[in-house]
Amino acid sequence: QEHLSGVHEARLLFFLLCLPDRCSCFHSRMIKRSFKTLASRLFSFLRICSAAVSAGQAGSDPVRRHRRHVLLLLAFVTCVTNAAFCVLFPFYPQEATARLAGDDSVKTPSGDVGFVLSASSLAYFFFSLVSGQWMDSVGIKPVLVWGTTALGSATLMFACLSLVAAYSQFIWLSFVISVLQGLAGAAGETACFALACREFPDSVGMAVGVLEQGVGLGMMLASPLGGALYSLGGFSLPFAALGLSLLACAAVSLCVVSSDSEETQTVVSQAPVSVLSLVRNFQISLSASCGISAAALLGFLDAELATYLDQKFELTPTKIGIVFVLSRGLYAFLAPVVGKVADSYGSRQILAFGLMLCWSSSFLMISTNDFWIFVASQAVIGLGVAMGSVPCFSDIIRLASASGHQDSVNVSGVISGVLAASFALGEGIGSLVGGKLGESLGFTGAGLLFTLVMFFHWITYVTFGVCFRPSETRDDDTQNSDLKSKWEVINHVDV
Repeated sequence: QEHLSGVHEARLLFFLLCLPDRCSCFHSRMIKRSFKTLASRLFSFLRICSAAVSAGQAGSDPVRRHRRHVLLLLAFVTCVTNAAFCVLFPFYPQEATARLAGDDSVKTPSGDVGFVLSASSLAYFFFSLVSGQWMDSVGIKPVLVWGTTALGSATLMFACLSLVAAYSQFIWLSFVISVLQGLAGAAGETACFALACREFPDSVGMAVGVLEQGVGLGMMLASPLGGALYSLGGFSLPFAALGLSLLACAAVSLCVVSSDSEETQTVVSQAPVSVLSLVRNFQISLSASCGISAAALLGFLDAELATYLDQKFELTPTKIGIVFVLSRGLYAFLAPVVGKVADSYGSRQILAFGLMLCWSSSFLMISTNDFWIFVASQAVIGLGVAMGSVPCFSDIIRLASASGHQDSVNVSGVISGVLAASFALGEGIGSLVGGKLGESLGFTGAGLLFTLVMFFHWITYVTFGVCFRPSETRDDDTQNSDLKSKWEVINHVDV
């Protein structure tokens, strides 16, 4: 309840900053109170992460304390990274329209704005597949530090675009910087998930869940935070604040994150694992497709939900914002719980149940005319997306181990890259295809097609991923215990 109230507080702050009477004393007090409450919610999120890690780890106090600090840092890095991607959504179209006044060759900037906003996602998708393979030769820590530094520098470049007045130059420079953001963000965020896998080998689901919580929190806070900073300091302030925060994260990572030379020495040398060698495994591809399906549903809602709520239920912008953030908010705050359950009871059943929740709640969403049933369907979608995406990481690790790939920096990096690319591909498909289908078929027709695709995907996963999975990958508990015992020996030798 406390964290959900924090989400509502963020929406309230964005609403207050849009009011015309910004100079009144009452309005100023309300903005200050909203800022303080929002900051307390963020610190509470960090305390929750710290408590979750300290409660789930065993071993000596220095090792446990170091792992807790590393996970908190990685959660904050993923939060700021995703906020940097989404912070320009509230005000960038307005800035592009303002520069369009002197350019008669372009009548509407909507196509150009979509071109810029999709550039980072496409660059993220392609480069995440490459960055995972670099970690075996370069190391996880250098990729994390340099990726975060490059992302902070690219975000600061966005702040300098306030000096560009010509429309065409503004759009092309925005596109180039957005591509740089996607490349740097893919490297940094892939390294975050690979490092979480290295630090928590027997609690991968819990660690990935905490990082997914940071991802969701960054996406939720990006719009209200961007609108607030834009109202206070103009176009440059949101990018300057996030860019400096990312550079600070890179500096802290350089000091806190340990080198992975010891971990790479404990593993017997083997041939480098490529993306194709993992994707050719049908079971690994099937598990990664769960992340694509869950992310595609969120991308479809991002593209079409606000317009549908305005036309169907005639809601105010504040209420639309609350409903809009419900699915992502529950996904973010339930991700650590889902990861912990997947570590304890196996990931295959959790993934199958999550996919079932996705298609059934999507069908309920498009078939109801009652507002509160629609709200309930959004909450179930958030739970289904968490259960259908978070356990993918630990499931693919077990499948790769069963296929003969030993645990190493290379394997963790490639798996992180594959899953990052899967989520980016799913969100891209959901936004682009959902937007085009929404224009021709409407929200209900497009939602029905998405529901049918997810239903057949669920049938496929239950058939080949749960019921008829090969015998060498069925005993997840035995493999998980062997993996734990092996890493206990490695950690004992390191200590």
